[in-house]
Amino acid sequence: MKVSVLLITYNHAPFIAQAIDSILMQETEYPFEVVIGDDFSTDNTRTIVIDYQKRYPDKIRLVLPDRNLGLGGNRMFLELLKNCQGSYVAFLDGDDYWTSDHKLQCQADFLDSHPEYSMCFHNTRVIYEDGIRTPYDFNPDNQKLVTGVEDLLSGNFIQTCSAMIRRDLFNDIPDWLYTIEPQDWAIYVLAAELGPIGYIPETMGVYRRHRGAIFFGLDRIQHLEKAVVFYELMSDKLPAKYDDVTKGELSRRYYDLAMEYERKLDFVRAAAYLSKCLEGREKWMEEFLPGIGARGPAVWDILRKRLRMYRHPFLYRAAIRLRPFAERLRNRANEVLTTRYLRRSEKNRKSAGSLAAYPNPVVASDQSHTGVITLEWTSKGTEAVEIRLGSPDGQLFCHGLSEGKTTTGNWVTDGMSFYLQDVSVGRPLTLNNTLDVVKISVIRPSKRVTIDHK
Repeated sequence: MKVSVLLITYNHAPFIAQAIDSILMQETEYPFEVVIGDDFSTDNTRTIVIDYQKRYPDKIRLVLPDRNLGLGGNRMFLELLKNCQGSYVAFLDGDDYWTSDHKLQCQADFLDSHPEYSMCFHNTRVIYEDGIRTPYDFNPDNQKLVTGVEDLLSGNFIQTCSAMIRRDLFNDIPDWLYTIEPQDWAIYVLAAELGPIGYIPETMGVYRRHRGAIFFGLDRIQHLEKAVVFYELMSDKLPAKYDDVTKGELSRRYYDLAMEYERKLDFVRAAAYLSKCLEGREKWMEEFLPGIGARGPAVWDILRKRLRMYRHPFLYRAAIRLRPFAERLRNRANEVLTTRYLRRSEKNRKSAGSLAAYPNPVVASDQSHTGVITLEWTSKGTEAVEIRLGSPDGQLFCHGLSEGKTTTGNWVTDGMSFYLQDVSVGRPLTLNNTLDVVKISVIRPSKRVTIDHK
């Protein structure tokens, strides 16, 4: 048998017929089998798959346990994988479907011609059953054609319905693979460890998002907590050469969880996750953290202070209540400092950098009272610069090298200030590292007087 199609389903009665039909329409030069596993559905799914098996007994085999095997379908999936007889195995969930009748042939041909590859995948179209979002392609135009372990550890970009693997890579299934979530992601990482993964830039399937899907109803905290468990287990099971990647990704999830629990004012959990985050001193945290206002080693001192505040919830809640007042004072102080800086820079043009905006003043477009400007900068002795809005550590507008030019959208308002910041070697976003400031004036368009010649 050349190819086995592994179709797992649970309570997919509205979708399962379309999934099976998309398999049966495949045109191949070789025979293929369809192994369908229903994880004891409580709707009409099992009746539908039994009817299909009766109509195509030479093509479809069923695995029908007398109870739900649990673990979110993990046991069912691996049970089906054991039953697949093909050299290659293509995956499909019961609520997804394929759109190309040559999908199986295309992927099998790819693996035949690339014997060193462990698996391959293709692009998919993502649709929302309730129409809350317009459809889009899952993989971007610049998707890498060859994927390694490090790429996959940064995030899962392989949809289940697009994957085809070599069956003999999983003759021995480790016990921990039964419990890990997301299981398919772990399988792809293991496959990449055994050989590169190829990408076919053709959209040949549809991934359907609907409220009955396992991961659809999870909030951000639940997704992050599952990711933490995933990376902790992968860090333990993968070779040591991947430790830097897994620990860095784990650190990111710890930090994100700390911020989520801070928003919920759950400072006990926020402190627990931020404490774990600080243990490794991962380099990614010194590059850029939104709202921190510093880069480089200074980040760690700021985060340690935040951790101390978490451990004194009363003081932290008081600080949150006072934050709006502090922001107003800070903005006022920035205005004063900016004015002084502008006056000083007018007198002394020996600054290490300059920022120019043109046109300035700018005529507002229509009656929106906003305009479009072009910013151009030069700097001396700097490795990298940033342009910030409103203050030295304000919202990031752009990041660039010592010289550059960029244009804004139609959103510049009267009095808006742009700060050119030297961010070389982890320099903090303070006024001391401001190379130049430009303040924009927006004027309203002049009213045209029309004369009625009548």
